[in-house]
Amino acid sequence: VLLDRDEGLIEDGLKRVNDILKKTERPNGRYNEGEKQNRRLFLTHQALLNTTLGNYNESVRAFTEMKSITDEKNGRIDALIIDTYRTAKNPDKALQYCEQALLEVPNSRQLQMLHAELIAEKGRVDESVKALQKMSKGNDEDLEILTVITSIYQRAKKFDEAQSTLNTAMQRFPQNEGVYFLQGALYEKQKKFNDAEKSFRKALELDKENPA
Repeated sequence: VLLDRDEGLIEDGLKRVNDILKKTERPNGRYNEGEKQNRRLFLTHQALLNTTLGNYNESVRAFTEMKSITDEKNGRIDALIIDTYRTAKNPDKALQYCEQALLEVPNSRQLQMLHAELIAEKGRVDESVKALQKMSKGNDEDLEILTVITSIYQRAKKFDEAQSTLNTAMQRFPQNEGVYFLQGALYEKQKKFNDAEKSFRKALELDKENPA
């Protein structure tokens, strides 16, 4: 399946994984732990290949089946479904599903951040940023929060607010290459290309093997 995928033979890979899933399916839907682990792997590839082909409903169906044989309740698979709706350019469905998922796992950090991004895309930028700021813990996890806030402001073309957020990130995480990469991207959006190059080169100094 993976060889087909990497050779660009997406339909062949999908046909192959569909066949594997059919042959290993239990009519009663009951699987032991090893079988569940295998099935989750097969369903993941089925979903991702369908997404690549634009079969978004089939992708959601595969992730939903995967969720039904997963014991953990952390919102991880819900996030994959939400990303599928976003890829399908269906933000309303993505937001609706996210809000339903948060009712099941209200403490999921991943879902909370996705929800903030989704409402920002609806134009509710200030509400989104406030929700993210409330998630701040005063530790290294805040870098992810500051990164998302910066991206939200940048997409909204609120460059001053984005820069202010990045300044905070640089003060708190001066040796993180991702901060300088974001700074370069922000300068680039504003057509400040010389400044962008300096920031990207600073990121490379901190992480010389980073292809991005």
